[in-house]
Amino acid sequence: MTRVNFSGLANNGRADLPIIGEGVEPGKEARLGTATTLVAGRQLQDADTFGAVIGEGVAAALQLQPGSALNLMVSTPDGALNTIEFEVVGCSAPSPRSMTTAQCG
Repeated sequence: MTRVNFSGLANNGRADLPIIGEGVEPGKEARLGTATTLVAGRQLQDADTFGAVIGEGVAAALQLQPGSALNLMVSTPDGALNTIEFEVVGCSAPSPRSMTTAQCG
C-alpha cells in the first residue's frame, strides 16, 4: 500500500490555506480499516482519481463542502510547482491533524 505525504497550499478560488496532506489508495485503506470519521459526504473510493476528503477545519476556513472544487499547489520532488484540482467528496471530524489536513485519492 502506498501513501504519499505532502504539504502545500489549498485554494478555493478566493483564498489560500497551508495544508498537510496524504495521498492514499482508497480501496486498500478501506480494507485496512484506517478510514476517518466523516461529518459530511463520503469516504474516498478507488474511482475518485481526483477526489479529496478534507478536515472539517479546512472545509470551514475555505468554505468548502462535498462537491466543491479544491485546488492544491504542491512542490514536486524536483522542486517544481504543480497545481491539481480535486473535488471534495467528504469532510472528516476533528482530530489532532484535521485542521490542516487533506486526504486525496
